[in-house]
Amino acid sequence: MQKTQMIKGFIEGFILEVLSKESLSSSEIIHHLKDTSTLEISEGTMYPLMLRMEKEGFVISKQIYNPSGPRIKMYAITPQGTEEKERIKKSWQIFKEIAEKLLGD
Repeated sequence: MQKTQMIKGFIEGFILEVLSKESLSSSEIIHHLKDTSTLEISEGTMYPLMLRMEKEGFVISKQIYNPSGPRIKMYAITPQGTEEKERIKKSWQIFKEIAEKLLGD
């Protein structure tokens, strides 16, 4: 099983964790995740994910002026997104405990 398949259910949590520290564009989120974890997410995956998270109320976005090209969409976490991030963290702890019991440390 590929690493990305194993953590697919937690990618939203990773993104929400990053956004809990600062507002970022989708490309900045991608670079941050890659730089800190080697997790690679494509723009093609990120765009629909961010759109869905925005529709669910986990993030908000605003367009900012970019002097060198098209406007940049910046994302920020919402209070509902913070709650979802905590729910995902709890799910991760349960998953981790089960894995440790079944697979060892």
